[in-house]
Amino acid sequence: MDTLEFLSILQALHAPRRGRAPTPPEYLTPHQLCERWHAAVAMGTMANWRAQKRGPGFVRFGGRVLYPFAAVVAWERAQLASVAAPQKGGRRG
Repeated sequence: MDTLEFLSILQALHAPRRGRAPTPPEYLTPHQLCERWHAAVAMGTMANWRAQKRGPGFVRFGGRVLYPFAAVVAWERAQLASVAAPQKGGRRG
């Protein structure tokens, strides 16, 4: 079984079924991840991150780069910026 056949089987397993909520894919390709992030991060940037061991975790299957969906979600959550609540009394000066 080659990589493309394996990926098509994965996609078929995770295809939405009638009456059920769609399940997220187990893996995302770099292109799918770029689409998920609405092209806010370019594919070239993701390639640089992989080389620098930054960004979400990834795996290689037969030379193809795939991002485990769970790792992407965990990395996205870790990137959330916390915003401090405004203090009462306004600005002091």
